[in-house]
Amino acid sequence: MIIAFCSKTGNVLKFVKKLNINYSIVNIQDIDTIDKEFILITYTTQLGEVPKNVMNFLEKNNKFLVGVISSGNRSFGKYFAQAADIISSKFSIPIIHKFESSGFQKDVILVEERVNNFDLFRKK
Repeated sequence: MIIAFCSKTGNVLKFVKKLNINYSIVNIQDIDTIDKEFILITYTTQLGEVPKNVMNFLEKNNKFLVGVISSGNRSFGKYFAQAADIISSKFSIPIIHKFESSGFQKDVILVEERVNNFDLFRKK
Protein backbone atom coordinates (compact mmCIF):
# COMPACT_ATOMS: atom_id res chain seq x y z
CA MET A 1 0.00 0.00 0.00
CA ILE A 2 1.13 3.53 -0.77
CA ILE A 3 0.01 6.85 0.67
CA ALA A 4 -0.06 9.40 -2.14
CA PHE A 5 -0.61 13.04 -1.30
CA CYS A 6 -0.87 16.49 -2.76
CA SER A 7 -0.32 19.66 -0.75
CA LYS A 8 -0.70 23.27 -1.89
CA THR A 9 -0.15 25.39 1.23
CA GLY A 10 1.77 22.78 3.23
CA ASN A 11 -1.11 21.69 5.47
CA VAL A 12 -1.49 18.25 3.87
CA LEU A 13 2.29 17.76 3.98
CA LYS A 14 2.31 18.65 7.70
CA PHE A 15 -0.50 16.16 8.28
CA VAL A 16 1.29 13.40 6.36
CA LYS A 17 4.49 14.00 8.36
CA LYS A 18 2.56 13.44 11.60
CA LEU A 19 1.40 9.97 10.55
CA ASN A 20 3.05 6.89 12.04
CA ILE A 21 2.25 4.33 9.35
CA ASN A 22 4.15 1.51 7.68
CA TYR A 23 3.49 2.51 4.09
CA SER A 24 5.51 4.31 1.45
CA ILE A 25 4.54 7.96 1.13
CA VAL A 26 4.79 9.77 -2.20
CA ASN A 27 3.94 13.24 -3.44
CA ILE A 28 1.88 12.95 -6.63
CA GLN A 29 3.72 15.98 -7.98
CA ASP A 30 6.91 13.86 -8.01
CA ILE A 31 5.55 10.82 -9.89
CA ASP A 32 3.55 10.02 -13.01
CA THR A 33 2.07 6.63 -12.19
CA ILE A 34 1.27 4.32 -9.30
CA ASP A 35 1.01 0.60 -9.94
CA LYS A 36 0.07 -0.53 -6.42
CA GLU A 37 -2.96 0.09 -4.23
CA PHE A 38 -2.89 3.59 -2.78
CA ILE A 39 -4.77 5.93 -0.50
CA LEU A 40 -4.90 9.56 -1.59
CA ILE A 41 -4.62 12.50 0.81
CA THR A 42 -5.51 15.79 -0.87
CA TYR A 43 -6.64 19.31 -0.17
CA THR A 44 -9.90 20.87 -1.31
CA THR A 45 -9.75 23.99 -3.46
CA GLN A 46 -12.19 26.79 -4.31
CA LEU A 47 -15.70 25.97 -3.11
CA GLY A 48 -15.39 22.24 -2.55
CA GLU A 49 -13.47 21.30 -5.68
CA VAL A 50 -10.82 18.70 -6.41
CA PRO A 51 -7.56 20.36 -7.48
CA LYS A 52 -7.03 20.02 -11.23
CA ASN A 53 -3.61 18.39 -10.85
CA VAL A 54 -5.09 15.81 -8.48
CA MET A 55 -7.95 14.97 -10.84
CA ASN A 56 -5.51 14.72 -13.78
CA PHE A 57 -3.39 12.32 -11.73
CA LEU A 58 -6.43 10.24 -10.77
CA GLU A 59 -7.70 10.05 -14.35
CA LYS A 60 -4.48 8.16 -15.16
CA ASN A 61 -4.05 6.28 -11.87
CA ASN A 62 -7.48 5.48 -10.44
CA LYS A 63 -7.16 1.74 -11.10
CA PHE A 64 -5.29 1.26 -7.81
CA LEU A 65 -7.04 3.99 -5.77
CA VAL A 66 -8.66 2.38 -2.71
CA GLY A 67 -9.50 5.29 -0.38
CA VAL A 68 -9.38 9.05 0.03
CA ILE A 69 -8.66 11.54 2.81
CA SER A 70 -9.16 15.27 2.35
CA SER A 71 -8.37 18.49 4.14
CA GLY A 72 -10.56 21.54 4.13
CA ASN A 73 -11.74 24.58 6.02
CA ARG A 74 -14.87 24.23 8.18
CA SER A 75 -15.78 27.86 7.58
CA PHE A 76 -16.85 26.78 4.07
CA GLY A 77 -19.72 24.79 5.60
CA LYS A 78 -21.10 22.17 3.24
CA TYR A 79 -18.02 22.53 1.04
CA PHE A 80 -15.70 21.41 3.86
CA ALA A 81 -13.21 18.85 2.46
CA GLN A 82 -15.64 18.10 -0.36
CA ALA A 83 -12.82 16.91 -2.60
CA ALA A 84 -13.13 13.61 -0.71
CA ASP A 85 -16.85 13.37 -1.55
CA ILE A 86 -16.25 14.04 -5.24
CA ILE A 87 -13.38 11.56 -5.51
CA SER A 88 -15.26 8.92 -3.51
CA SER A 89 -18.32 9.23 -5.74
CA LYS A 90 -16.44 9.36 -9.04
CA PHE A 91 -14.19 6.34 -8.32
CA SER A 92 -16.46 4.34 -5.96
CA ILE A 93 -13.98 4.27 -3.07
CA PRO A 94 -14.48 5.01 0.64
CA ILE A 95 -13.79 8.29 2.38
CA ILE A 96 -11.38 7.44 5.17
CA HIS A 97 -11.47 10.84 6.88
CA LYS A 98 -11.77 14.61 6.46
CA PHE A 99 -9.66 17.02 8.51
CA GLU A 100 -9.21 20.75 8.91
CA SER A 101 -5.97 22.64 8.25
CA SER A 102 -3.05 20.31 9.07
CA GLY A 103 -5.23 18.14 11.31
CA PHE A 104 -5.50 17.76 15.06
CA GLN A 105 -4.03 14.91 17.09
CA LYS A 106 -7.41 13.13 17.10
CA ASP A 107 -7.41 13.24 13.27
CA VAL A 108 -3.92 11.75 13.13
CA ILE A 109 -4.86 8.94 15.52
CA LEU A 110 -8.05 8.14 13.62
CA VAL A 111 -6.31 8.09 10.22
CA GLU A 112 -3.46 5.95 11.56
CA GLU A 113 -5.98 3.46 12.93
CA ARG A 114 -8.02 3.33 9.73
CA VAL A 115 -5.02 3.18 7.39
CA ASN A 116 -3.09 0.63 9.47
CA ASN A 117 -6.23 -1.54 9.56
CA PHE A 118 -7.47 -0.65 6.10
CA ASP A 119 -8.58 -4.14 5.12
CA LEU A 120 -10.96 -4.13 8.09
CA PHE A 121 -12.06 -0.53 7.42
CA ARG A 122 -12.98 -1.12 3.77
CA LYS A 123 -15.11 -4.17 4.63
CA LYS A 124 -17.50 -1.99 6.67
